[in-house]
Amino acid sequence: MERIMNSKRILLVDDQVEILELLQDALISEGYEVDACAGAKEALNALGSNHYSHIISDYQMPEVNGMEFASQARGFLKENMPSFILATGDCTINDDSIKGMGVSGILPKPFTLKQVISVIQE
Repeated sequence: MERIMNSKRILLVDDQVEILELLQDALISEGYEVDACAGAKEALNALGSNHYSHIISDYQMPEVNGMEFASQARGFLKENMPSFILATGDCTINDDSIKGMGVSGILPKPFTLKQVISVIQE
């Protein structure tokens, strides 16, 4: 697989640190720049400091779920909102339920690194 060489900067948000670190390491090894945050508050701070091409956020997080975080990020970034991918195992979340929420796409759990790269490249 061809390396991307830092053409995209990705923000990962997940309260499960092990998943966050695994995905961050895997994406870095593919040539992406990756910042990782364990919650929405930390991620909003990162959005104020950096420009991202993509945000990949877990849906089920304790304080603010991924959909609420997408809405907060959209309110904060306005027209500069990057592509927002919601990672979820909840099959009730679909293209209809994310319309108008600031979410660009859904990454069904469990997912592979190949699937993550595919949604980033879309």
